[in-house]
Amino acid sequence: METLQPIFKTQFLPVSPDELIMMLSAGSKAVTTAYQSFRSVFRERSMMEIGLTDTFIMHAQVLFSSEGKDAFFEWSNNENVTGCDFAVTVNSHQTNGYGILFQAKVAKAAEGGTYADFFYDYGL
Repeated sequence: METLQPIFKTQFLPVSPDELIMMLSAGSKAVTTAYQSFRSVFRERSMMEIGLTDTFIMHAQVLFSSEGKDAFFEWSNNENVTGCDFAVTVNSHQTNGYGILFQAKVAKAAEGGTYADFFYDYGL
């Protein structure tokens, strides 16, 4: 996996649960905005993957990179081997480090509606 590193700092500051939620929310908001923009421009097309993982990671990582926060996103270059689309490692330079693996699924029509699966799992 390819890891994003902080922009400026060499010392890593711990990430609180609230800060992690802020980081993931920034990524989620960026993806939602991209989806809404796509739907307003291409009303008759189905949205395919247009770099949504990249958009999520970029916006989430940028939120705390310049502050040297101890949270780093990684792209999975081989989903069949790693089992995830991307991951975030949180507080790896602290005593309470952990990782979260993300597996995103495309929205699909089923049973008269639309659904999307987004799986995650965390641990050391």
